[in-house]
Amino acid sequence: MPSLLPTPFGAAAARLTYPVLLIALAVVSLLALGISILAARTPKSSWGIWLVLVLQATMAINALSHLLTAVVIFHGYAPGLITALLFNAPFAACCFWRAREEHWVSGRSLAAVLPIALFVHGPVLFTGLWLAGLFAR
Repeated sequence: MPSLLPTPFGAAAARLTYPVLLIALAVVSLLALGISILAARTPKSSWGIWLVLVLQATMAINALSHLLTAVVIFHGYAPGLITALLFNAPFAACCFWRAREEHWVSGRSLAAVLPIALFVHGPVLFTGLWLAGLFAR
């Protein structure tokens, strides 16, 4: 995989072994579980619901990134593609449909979710993977 990526990303990807990726996935999953538990304990239309929407938007972007990776880099299947398309994308779509229909948050708050999710999926994710690669040494 490192040879398929641009040089700076390829060097970082080379340090990400399968066990490191599993640990990173576990950490992200526990963070998502924590956000969901906090949201369930807060009143409707609060910051907890907004955090869940950011989480779901990030998962939708992640599903799209798996699809693009499969098409552009691997020219076929990419790891995580089936899970992303069968679970993450439909769940995120359902979540946003309900959020809009049931007015979970204001329109402005809902619109703010996308740029925050792009930041989480971009710089925050790459920083986390970079740190995971450092700890893998």
